[in-house]
Amino acid sequence: MPDVAILLGYISEGIKILGGLASFYALIKLRQIEKRYLFKATIPDVVKNLRESLRQLNAAID
Repeated sequence: MPDVAILLGYISEGIKILGGLASFYALIKLRQIEKRYLFKATIPDVVKNLRESLRQLNAAID
């Protein structure tokens, strides 16, 4: 039967690895949320600028 200290060492290393993987997964998800938020936050300005540009183009053509 393995020594309890060795077994606990293996368990703690496994928990460290799982924690690192969970942190990496959380980082990826956080970046996805950030990109989605930035897109939704900036799209109204993009649409407004696009409408203004189209209005100016239409005025120049007429």
